Amino acid sequence: KTTVYALELADFQHTGADHPVAIFDIHCSSGTYIRSIAEAMGRQTSYGAFLSALVRTRHGQFKLEDRVSLETFVAADHPKQ
Repeated sequence: KTTVYALELADFQHTGADHPVAIFDIHCSSGTYIRSIAEAMGRQTSYGAFLSALVRTRHGQFKLEDRVSLETFVAADHPKQ
């Protein structure tokens, strides 16, 4: 069982001949299949839809803004295992 707590349309672009592009922010529980939500939304709008990108901005206590680059992580003084 999954829960969608919030779903917000962050951006929408339709440039004529190209297919429209919608960007959503979603707050959901673990195990939610975002690709399935995108497909269902496409069916509802009669446009059809697929997921072309996915950015996880948070997982539990870990936030996107707290990330470090791989180079920074490797350069840090970590004990060898």
